[in-house]
Amino acid sequence: MALSAVQMRDGRAMLELASEEWVFQLIKEQSGHDVPIRFHVKPYLASEMKRMLNATGVVMKTDGGANLLMLPGNRDACLPVFKHNFLRMGNITKQDGSEPSIEEQVKFIEARGWQADIVLSTYGGFSLVPKADASESAGFIFLMVEPESRVDLLVKLWCEETGAVEEVTCQHRLRPASAQQRFDYTHATAGRQLNSRKGEVRSQEDYDAIEKLYDGMILGVEGALIEGQPCASDNGETWIPKVPFWHKSVVIDETFRRDSLKNA
Repeated sequence: MALSAVQMRDGRAMLELASEEWVFQLIKEQSGHDVPIRFHVKPYLASEMKRMLNATGVVMKTDGGANLLMLPGNRDACLPVFKHNFLRMGNITKQDGSEPSIEEQVKFIEARGWQADIVLSTYGGFSLVPKADASESAGFIFLMVEPESRVDLLVKLWCEETGAVEEVTCQHRLRPASAQQRFDYTHATAGRQLNSRKGEVRSQEDYDAIEKLYDGMILGVEGALIEGQPCASDNGETWIPKVPFWHKSVVIDETFRRDSLKNA
């Protein structure tokens, strides 16, 4: 039996990075009703996600709040990712009560043009957990050594153990960026073009450099496991390559956004 992507530990849902299958539950409308469908997919390769995001550039658009939603500029770029990683749909039957074959499922999805939506809603279906607001009355504390950064990501995955969608919060802890790493981030994201009227950022980025920044700065991920063990600094070589690249990119963006000075 495949290792479940969601492991329960003392009542808390944890993300198992060694899992070979992720299960996402999405809602689709059918005959006027919202019906849940589970999609079983493989963890994508970092290389294919980078190719997808760089196919024709990326559009990052505000969701009306503080978050930026990262979307491929060309939805067709999602098709190879879907084809390579789709495993099956869950909790579905044909009208005669039998289970459709994988080939029938793929044809069903393709006929409705769902491939891009599935890729974006599953692999991109995570969100930043807003950080707590600090008191504006508190003065800036002069520290000789900068504290580590923390970025929380919320992922919703189907859990076989509980038979429900669980919210998994992964806290990425990163060491402070060096002057060289700040320069590298600026260089890697130099292709971003802001359209403030549309609330969009169109981007061609050096995703290899961004991944290198994450891999060099990450200290640990609380809320994630690697073969049942915590993701800590002393076993980083086993779990860092398993962290989804899209998560790495968003964590690095948020880390350097917070690192910048703001004009009040």
